[in-house]
Amino acid sequence: MRATWICYYCFLILNCYSTTAQPPFDYPTANLSTTWTNNESLPESFKFIDGSRVRAVFLRGSFGPKFACGFYCNGTCTSYLFSVFIVQTNSASRIVQPVIGFPRVVWSANRDHPVSDGAILNLTST
Repeated sequence: MRATWICYYCFLILNCYSTTAQPPFDYPTANLSTTWTNNESLPESFKFIDGSRVRAVFLRGSFGPKFACGFYCNGTCTSYLFSVFIVQTNSASRIVQPVIGFPRVVWSANRDHPVSDGAILNLTST
């Protein structure tokens, strides 16, 4: 049931970008086709004290634990997974180090085939 909810949530986020209607809440927006490169220049690139790193493409909401999606690595960061994760944010909608714990990955794509630094994510209407 939980996996179904996560997939449904991801579908809702990504599907709202394929229409011209306004998103129903405070979802971030993107025009199709949009491309992101996995590198330090992403606006929400954050390294945690345990060595894990997130490079958020979409970050929803501010202040507190929030869902985001983007590139995630754990450890040496020689490879990354495109993931949906929960991170702590401050009132300025910036990712911050939580008091306890680290980013929690709730879903990832192609777990057996991570990507490297410089990988390109391209969202298209197809």
